[in-house]
Amino acid sequence: MSNKLSATSEQPQTMLYRMPEELRYIIPAKFLFGRQELNKNQRKIVALLLLQIKQWRDELYESDLINGKMSVTELSVDERRAHYNNFRPDPDTIPKHHLAVRFQQDIIKKMFGSIDYETHRIIGRALKGIMGRVVHEQDRDSAGKLVTKMYVIIPKAEISGGVLEILIDRDAAIKLIDHSKGYSDTDLSIWTELDGGYSQKLLEVISKNKRHVNGMTMSIEDFRFTFACDYKTYSRKDVEDAIKRGDNSVRYGDHVLKYNPKTEIFEKVPLYPRMQSLQHRVIEPAFQQLLSKSQGYWVATDKPETEGAEPKGYELIRVKKKITGIRFCLKYVKNPVVKAIKEKKQEAKDESIPLLETMSPVMNSLAQTIIEVNKVSAILDVKQEQVNAWKLAIDSYLTTRKLIESMTDKPQPFFSNDVDEAIEKFYKYFKK
Repeated sequence: MSNKLSATSEQPQTMLYRMPEELRYIIPAKFLFGRQELNKNQRKIVALLLLQIKQWRDELYESDLINGKMSVTELSVDERRAHYNNFRPDPDTIPKHHLAVRFQQDIIKKMFGSIDYETHRIIGRALKGIMGRVVHEQDRDSAGKLVTKMYVIIPKAEISGGVLEILIDRDAAIKLIDHSKGYSDTDLSIWTELDGGYSQKLLEVISKNKRHVNGMTMSIEDFRFTFACDYKTYSRKDVEDAIKRGDNSVRYGDHVLKYNPKTEIFEKVPLYPRMQSLQHRVIEPAFQQLLSKSQGYWVATDKPETEGAEPKGYELIRVKKKITGIRFCLKYVKNPVVKAIKEKKQEAKDESIPLLETMSPVMNSLAQTIIEVNKVSAILDVKQEQVNAWKLAIDSYLTTRKLIESMTDKPQPFFSNDVDEAIEKFYKYFKK
């Protein structure tokens, strides 16, 4: 990766993206003003909640005769989509205090790999980490006065016999309804695999803007604020050190304040004051990790600066000598394997390359993916996302194999007994 800043001389006229004020910190990676990061197992718990909330919201949309699906049958496709995205359940359908969610053994096993004693401990630690966090939310009452709400996302949880039951605070459930509509099951699967808070936040931003993300721009000021990398905050170690000194005023996630003798006031301390640091510590790692772990569902659309370099997924916008914004160069691909096959076919057509020669790398890749089915020892060990990926690979493989067999009688290296056995095993295990 080049150390030079990627920039253009183009001055942005209007920024196409600005995080709504009330949503800036309503994110699963870092809850509200506390900016508290979650580890991988805590993210899996939140992903389960988001999936359940999303399913519950969709069910209410289907059944609501006045404001739901049945009320917009005469609208266009785009209008129905907008109506669905803006749908909010009737407050009377939301429990007055808590919303109970229960996850059975099969769901727990798919997310965490097993339901043994160690899994119980892992889930217990993850729940403890989430339940110990107080969410601060600013809102306005019926009279327009600014009020601050404080609550915990999960007031109570219990796991017994592999069954997990969680109570969600009513206010938290309402916020999660707003948040979950931006994610698909694929997005949540990718999100649980991301290791960094900045890459998690990037996925949230682009998932909520799938149709318009390619070319979307954001000011550097908005980027810093949205990605919670504008000012320094106290870490857990800072809090522990303060307690050892007898100082109980330091709280995890609060902004670090430093006295400025010139202004004679305490000011927040910038986290990455230099643009180059922001790029190397935040922007580059976030985009790199997203592209490497999204399994082809998210691809970069920018042109590499130098020959042989990989696209980065973004461009920095320069006004004169100053970096003022960032342009997102990302595209969501619904079926990555199908897309790859179509590109290879087009490549063969454009360059007059024999189709068989062009398809060989794709078929070898599909075969290697399908063979992984032979390693499955128990159905519940496999996540639904993996099953979907295998099905897509098998469908693409069989379709292309039929085409190749119509072109030649010669045996091909990617036609093997291992692949055939894997396909047979897949249909046996996952036919439903």
